[in-house]
Amino acid sequence: MTIVGKRREQRTVPVSAAAVAALRAHWADREKDFDAPYSADALARLVREAVRRIAGDLLREGALSYDAHAKLLATSAHAFRHTFGTRAVAREMPIDVVQRILGHASLQTTSIYVRAERQRMLDAAAQYYPEDGG
Repeated sequence: MTIVGKRREQRTVPVSAAAVAALRAHWADREKDFDAPYSADALARLVREAVRRIAGDLLREGALSYDAHAKLLATSAHAFRHTFGTRAVAREMPIDVVQRILGHASLQTTSIYVRAERQRMLDAAAQYYPEDGG
């Protein structure tokens, strides 16, 4: 998928075949061309609208508390981007590949995801240590 990001640079972003199929169907319903580049703003609006609809459906079905509903409504396209970066690093995608996908000029920026994954690992491991009896 092609995204037009900062400084009007076009970037190819790998997404799943299921996501591409869903987006193609979405745009076909609106008689729009899926293969035209997305702007970052347009993608953010699309994500915001999808999250709003999903959150509303889940709330009506009783699958979400009001607090969880509010938290879900605060989700942004950038949060999905951060989740991708963190999960890619956790699944041992090479850091330079993550850097290219996210479009970071500096590897130092991408290393934020390595630190986040390291912290997640430490937090998960800490739950298995017995508390000090002091």
